Amino acid sequence: MEKYGESSVVYTSHTLSGIQKWASFTLGTINQIGHQATCNTAGNAGRILAFGKKYQGKNKIDPDYDHASVIMLVGRSINCPMGVAHRLVEAKDRGAKVIFVNPWQPDPALGTADWIPVVPGTDGALIFSMLQVMIRKKLYDAEFLARQTNAAYLVSSDDGHPITKAELTGTDSDADKALYAMRTKAGTVVFRGVKTEKVTDPATGKEKEVQSFIENAGDVPELEWNGELKTKAGAVIPVKTVFMAYAEEAAKYEPAAAAKITGIAADRIVRLARLMATKKGVFEDNWYSSRNGNDVELCHLLCAANAFIGNVDQQGGLCVEESSGLTSSSIKFDAKTKTCTAPNGNTWEITNTLRADQAYFPAAPGSFFALQKELEEEKPYPVKALFVTASNLLQREANTDRMRKMLMKFDLVVVQDVMPQETCDYADYVLPATMFLEKGGVTGIEFAREMGGAIQRNAPGLPIPDGNESRDDLFPLLEVIRRAWPDRAARLGYTKECKTNAEFRKWNKTLSEGYGLPKLMADLEAKDPEKAKAVKESLDANGWAVVKPKAYGTYPYKKPFDTPTGKMEIYAFWPYLKANRKGVPGLPAWEPVKAYTLPSKPNEFYMVSGKNLQGNSGLGMFGPGSHANSERRAVMNPDDAARIGVRENALLEIRAIDTGFTEKSRVHLSYRIKQGCLHMPGFSGGTRSKLLRAMSPETADWMEEGVNPNWFATGYASPVFGPLANNGSVSVKVLSD
Repeated sequence: MEKYGESSVVYTSHTLSGIQKWASFTLGTINQIGHQATCNTAGNAGRILAFGKKYQGKNKIDPDYDHASVIMLVGRSINCPMGVAHRLVEAKDRGAKVIFVNPWQPDPALGTADWIPVVPGTDGALIFSMLQVMIRKKLYDAEFLARQTNAAYLVSSDDGHPITKAELTGTDSDADKALYAMRTKAGTVVFRGVKTEKVTDPATGKEKEVQSFIENAGDVPELEWNGELKTKAGAVIPVKTVFMAYAEEAAKYEPAAAAKITGIAADRIVRLARLMATKKGVFEDNWYSSRNGNDVELCHLLCAANAFIGNVDQQGGLCVEESSGLTSSSIKFDAKTKTCTAPNGNTWEITNTLRADQAYFPAAPGSFFALQKELEEEKPYPVKALFVTASNLLQREANTDRMRKMLMKFDLVVVQDVMPQETCDYADYVLPATMFLEKGGVTGIEFAREMGGAIQRNAPGLPIPDGNESRDDLFPLLEVIRRAWPDRAARLGYTKECKTNAEFRKWNKTLSEGYGLPKLMADLEAKDPEKAKAVKESLDANGWAVVKPKAYGTYPYKKPFDTPTGKMEIYAFWPYLKANRKGVPGLPAWEPVKAYTLPSKPNEFYMVSGKNLQGNSGLGMFGPGSHANSERRAVMNPDDAARIGVRENALLEIRAIDTGFTEKSRVHLSYRIKQGCLHMPGFSGGTRSKLLRAMSPETADWMEEGVNPNWFATGYASPVFGPLANNGSVSVKVLSD
């Protein structure tokens, strides 16, 4: 730090970024960079484009599984969130139809669910073909599209940019730039937007900001129109409604044409479209979804498809989950003033506020791989030290070789983990952690039933055993700062060494004073004493409580989303607000795979990654259940095997077509994988840890079995958001039976 500055220190994690930010901000670096690029980045991006940044999180927008009639999951396995997996089973039990669109048949697709084995990377063409059927047969919800989305708003027929009042009137007013042109059935053009007003909350007496639409309810939107508009200066702009832009794009994917692209029969596409439209189905909005390099557009399109059905924030549709109101403490960072504020009121400045990955992917939720340039060329600035918490970078990162080279370029690597995973081999120091031990307390419930805002009490069933070194993850991170820069640790009030984990936990409670359950109950008591009593009784009796039941029909019917128009944006206006977003299209048109070379020879295959129920987590992959039950080998369709002479459990040499990376694996034959594809389960096989082999050779033997799909991925990243493609293409050669 003395030589290169605070920003040369980087922290990365996937699930524990919030914990790391206590340390990174305290140290003075902006570089807490999450590891979402091969997981949820594309899903986040799709929700940002359709609903706005406030709604990007995994449980902000979700299908109402408890009431859905038909649920279509595109590229999703539901092997991550336990709450969703259970609710999906219950949905099937009560008669909901569940459809998985995936080259690989996920575990939850076995049994009563339908499986649509699509050609990898062609999901967008399939969805557009379904929309083509809905548009042609008038199966779409015209009222919802007209009133609750930007379908009647006008965009340029030339370059697609949204038409604003500022452009037509020639003003340079920020207010006019935020007013968007809409065509009415009366033949007029009106301007719509969002306004923010300060009002007094009658329940608390405090002032708050409230947003509402700038619109006249009497203006009836016109969906189907294209024509010309004249600016005040006399320029003529050819324009069309967003709906017409969709209709033109969808027309390219008449079912017979889409069948040739997707591998799904035309009549099946028609049946799927009719089913989703007539039964008011719901398209799942995606989470672990980065696959083929065209996933941002796909995730936006999946959200938009729900709008064509008119099933948004309605019972059984794609809904906004209510907030419980439970708050948590954190260090607040104000990007405008470059100022951090700790819970104790201390403030300090972050001198460099350009996060290293966002120098290349400006809207990235977390794209750790983007540090490659900083490591190799020190551009735009050098990064030298790395702290990794609870993340196996070599199992998570597409193009594993690239990640290995990156790890070797850091001057210092510190890993916090409970298992001897591969990243530890590159560490200068390995710190103890308690990341998966239950700590107790009250938390919000993600993916809550009935989409309500709910809380739960967690009992610490696995305390730290006597004599064990494990420490809460923040403990060693802060202790490193305190010993090296005591003045920085003092920003957070951490001025005295804690000798034990129990002592640290006692100090740590000072960070959350005024937050959490006490604040929630105080707020409820002030607003609604009866509600507060009911929540307390339920929490005490059941261990959980619903604080706020779901109020359907709120967004965007009564309250604006966080989009430029406040509407649900089936055509995103967000990319047109800043020049550095130009790589993201407003219309989520399907494009063929760009992330890897398509297979073309008899022995070449799509490499299809995915998760399984037995070994999809960082710890699950080490467990006896994973050893006994999870598939760690590459999986080939038996018809492909017969075609090229491969037998069950044969030893294959597998070579990445683009990078040349070569590895060996046994093969399992199964009709659960589409012909022409080779499935490789992620987070299961191919763990090559020198530390693990030194500690437990027997465990290392079976952990090394099988393949890691990220070995063979190119590491292609989509622009602006930076999701990585972790599918690829490979050739195979039989080494032995």
